[in-house]
Amino acid sequence: MANKEEIEKLKSDWVSDPCWDIEKTEGFEEHEAELLVFSTETKKKWDEYSKQLNAARREINNVDKHDFRQWLIMSIAQGGLNYISGVYNDGNAPINMIPVANDIIALADAIITQLAKEKMNKNVNQ
Repeated sequence: MANKEEIEKLKSDWVSDPCWDIEKTEGFEEHEAELLVFSTETKKKWDEYSKQLNAARREINNVDKHDFRQWLIMSIAQGGLNYISGVYNDGNAPINMIPVANDIIALADAIITQLAKEKMNKNVNQ
């Protein structure tokens, strides 16, 4: 039977390279249920991360490309999102990167919100 330290090492290795069914790992048969729960929850987090990343990209792509200020700010946000997703081309970012991605998405969202307010104020004042 594997000890807690071995289980945590296995989880860490799997998160770094989830190319196998962790719950079927030889030598960890007694922990199959725990590993299945871990795998399922981790994949859900990755799916949510991917959805948030794609939503942020869609928002960024809607920016007025003729407004240099908007374009520059959104390019910076897009660069951050591309870095996060580019490092993890398979869409499986390590769990510890999800908060970073969420911070970039939140920043992009805040920028988009501010730019939308500025655009509305500009339209009202014209």
